[in-house]
Amino acid sequence: MTANRHSIFYGVDLWTVLLYVLIVLAGWVSITSASYDEGTADIFSFSHFYMKQLMWIGVAWTTALVVLLLDERFYHMFAYPAYFAGLALLLGALQNAKQKGLTLTDDCSAVEALGMTVLLTDGSEENIKITTPLDLEIAELILKRREET
Repeated sequence: MTANRHSIFYGVDLWTVLLYVLIVLAGWVSITSASYDEGTADIFSFSHFYMKQLMWIGVAWTTALVVLLLDERFYHMFAYPAYFAGLALLLGALQNAKQKGLTLTDDCSAVEALGMTVLLTDGSEENIKITTPLDLEIAELILKRREET
C-alpha cells in the first residue's frame, strides 16, 4: 500500500477520469460535426475551429497531468482559493447585474457588465442560442437551407 501512495494516480478515481475523457471527446466530435465544412481540403488544419478546440483540450490534459504530478498539499493549498475566487467573481457579477437591473442571457454578459474582458472565439454564424420563439424560427430556416444545399 505504501508503494501506491507514490503513484501520480494515487487517490484518483480512474472511472471518473475515463468518463471525463469520454465526455470531452464526445464534445469535440460534436463541435467537429457542427462546424465541419465539406468544402475544406484538410480536416486536420489548425485554421479550423474544431482543431483549435482540440489544441485547447490537449493543453487542459497537459495541465491536468502537471496537477497530478504536484504534491497533494500544494494542490490543496491553491485549488480551493482558486475555485472560490471564480465562484466569487460569478456571484459578484450576477449581484451587480441584479442591482443595476440588467437583463442577462449568460454568465459572460454578467462578467462584461463588471467591465472585465471576456475572450470570444469565432464560430459559425449558424450556431445560435435559442432563447425566444424568433430564435426557433431562425433555426428552422437554417435547417431548411441546409437541406436544400
